Amino acid sequence: MRNRWLLQVAWMLLLVAPLPLRAAEQWGIPAGQEAVLERALATTPAWPKGWQFTGAQIDHGAVDARYRNPQGVGLGVRLQHPAGPSGPRQAGQFEISNVSADLPDDVLAQIKLQLTQVPAFTWLELHDRAGDAPAGAPAAVTATAQAAGDALLAATKPVELLALLARDPAISCDTRLHWVATLIDGRQIAQFALANDIARYAPACPRALGAVARWSATLGQPAKGEAILRELLKSGPQPLVQVDLALLLRQEGRCGDALAVLHDLDLPKIPGISQELARLSRIFIDCPDPALLATMRTRADATPPDPIAAFVVGSILHHDGKWSESDGYLLRAEPLMHAEPREYLYRAMNAWHQGRQADAEQLVGHAAAMGSTDPDVLYCRAMIFADGNVNQAIADLLAYDKAMVDTQDKTPGKQAHVHEILQELQACQGAKSVPRCRQLRQLSRLTVQALPGVLVVVLAIFALVRWRRRR
Repeated sequence: MRNRWLLQVAWMLLLVAPLPLRAAEQWGIPAGQEAVLERALATTPAWPKGWQFTGAQIDHGAVDARYRNPQGVGLGVRLQHPAGPSGPRQAGQFEISNVSADLPDDVLAQIKLQLTQVPAFTWLELHDRAGDAPAGAPAAVTATAQAAGDALLAATKPVELLALLARDPAISCDTRLHWVATLIDGRQIAQFALANDIARYAPACPRALGAVARWSATLGQPAKGEAILRELLKSGPQPLVQVDLALLLRQEGRCGDALAVLHDLDLPKIPGISQELARLSRIFIDCPDPALLATMRTRADATPPDPIAAFVVGSILHHDGKWSESDGYLLRAEPLMHAEPREYLYRAMNAWHQGRQADAEQLVGHAAAMGSTDPDVLYCRAMIFADGNVNQAIADLLAYDKAMVDTQDKTPGKQAHVHEILQELQACQGAKSVPRCRQLRQLSRLTVQALPGVLVVVLAIFALVRWRRRR
C-alpha cells in the first residue's frame, strides 16, 4: 500500500516519544500490527461514491484515518479502544469517534463493516501509578514473543510453546498466523494438532484457524477443516471464513454446498475482494451455475460495468474456450484486478490460444513479475514458452510439478497433461527445431493411442470378409 510508510513512520514516533497519560487508565497500541491496520483502513474499488483512503496517523492510543472524495475534499474518523461509551459507531475492537460531519453515512457504514472484519487487534493497557516508570508501548514485546516461539518450534518443543501462549494470551494474531504458517511450511503432519492449538488460544484468530482448516484439506482430512470453519461461523457471518469454506467444499466435489455458501456472500463487501475473487474463480469454473453466469453477465454488461461480475464472466468464458469473448470481460475487470496475477494469466492464455504469441509472452511475464506463489504462473509460462524457450519451459514444469506434490487440490487430467508435455520437451531439448520435434512426437503418440482401435477395426473387417466367403 502506498500509504504504508505513513503508518510505519507514525509507529516509530509512537515508540520513541513518551506517552503522556491523560487518565488513570488508558490504552496504547503496541508495535507489530501495521498489517492489521492496513486491512482495516484500506479502501477497495467497491467503496461508495469513489471515496479513497489517503493515510493514517497514530496519536498515542488512537488512529486518525483520513479519506478523500472524488472532488478532493478530505474528511476523517478517529479509531480508539472500545472501552469508551459504546454506541452505534462501535465496530468490533474499535470505537469510531470524531467523525467528520460531512462524511456520508454509506461511507461510514463501509468503514464500520471493514473494521468488524479485523480478526484480532492487541491493545496495551497503560497504568499511571505512583512509582511506576513512565508508560510506553513496548516495541520489543511482539518481536520477543515471536522470536521465543520460533526458537521453540525449531527445537520441536510444542509443550513449551503452548505454555508461552498460556502465559501471554494477548500475543497477536499475526504472530499466531506466523507460527501456524511455519508449521505448514514444514509439512510435518504430526504438528497439525499443535497448529490447531496455536490458532485456538484466545483471542480468537480466524485467519490462523482458516490456515489450519486449509491445511487439513491438504492432508486429505477436509472434514476437520469444515468443522473448524463452521465453528467460526457460529458467531455470525464472516466473509473471509465463508470464502475458505466454499473453496474447501469445492475441493471435496460438493459443488451444490459450495455454491450455496457463495450465494450467501455479498461479494462487493468482502475485504480484499480482488484477491478473494482470484481464489473464488475455481468455484465459478469447476461448479457451473447458469443462473450465476446470467446474473453476472448482466451486471458486467451494464454501464458502467461491474468489474467483479466482469472477472467472474471472463474467467468462466476462458475455461469454456471462448478466448476472444473472455478477453472483453477481463479487460473490464482490470481496474479491480490489476494487482492479481490471475487476471493476466487468463488473458495470456487467451492470447496464446488465438496465436498472439507476443501478447501472450508480455502478459504472462507481467503476471510472473508480481512474485505470486500461484503454481499456475509456472504452468502458463511453460505452455507459452514451450516452442521458443524449451529450457525455461522444462524448469517451470518441474517447479510446477514439485509445488503440486503435497496438495490434494489438483486435477488428475491436468497433472497427466503436465507430465506428457514435460516428457515431450525433455526429449526435444537440443533439437534443431523444437516445434517440428514436438509435432513428430505428438503424431507418434496419437498413432500409438489409435493403434488398438485400428486393430479392432481391421480384425472386424477381416472377420466380416471371412464370414461372407463362407456363405
